[in-house]
Amino acid sequence: MLSLLSNLFRQDSGPELRQQVELFESIFGAMPVMIWVKDTQNNTLYINPAAAALEGVPVEHVVGKNARDVYPPEVAEAFYKDDQEVIRSGKPKLNILDRHVVPATQEVAWLLTGKVPLRDKREKIIGVVAFAVDVTEQKNSEAKLQETSEQFQAQNNELRRMQAFLDSTLDQLENAVLRGATSGELMRYINQARETALRE
Repeated sequence: MLSLLSNLFRQDSGPELRQQVELFESIFGAMPVMIWVKDTQNNTLYINPAAAALEGVPVEHVVGKNARDVYPPEVAEAFYKDDQEVIRSGKPKLNILDRHVVPATQEVAWLLTGKVPLRDKREKIIGVVAFAVDVTEQKNSEAKLQETSEQFQAQNNELRRMQAFLDSTLDQLENAVLRGATSGELMRYINQARETALRE
């Protein structure tokens, strides 16, 4: 992938450029993985249809534009700083879980993202390739599972309190009956057992 991208974006690509571009667009246009190619100044050189669909805009709305023209200033600045870290270090950043707010809809999407440096034929870094997979459904499932687990824990705690109340009440009643307690004393034991259970 990086070899193909490097050939596409180097200055002297040669006569095979058109064929490479068509191959590039065919492969990455069909992929569900979202791909952005940006230069060192946060300008978008390429975005595939999957990435454009996530942002809720046509491809042509993003290509050739700076991130500041597409995203809120603080988001564009965060992208730029992240890109610069990859450009300065020359090292990829992989498997980053990112909370992404879609500019067109303000909906939240959870993305598993990565960025790698894009180099020309002289190995000079000329930009970054960012890619992402939408894991919103999995993330929401985890949240629902956590919520269900918390609800189950609360119900379990309530059951334990009820069990403690019943056990305490039965113990009190058994002792009272053995001593020949009056009905008033039996009610007092029941109330005491309930208070004890509620404190636990």
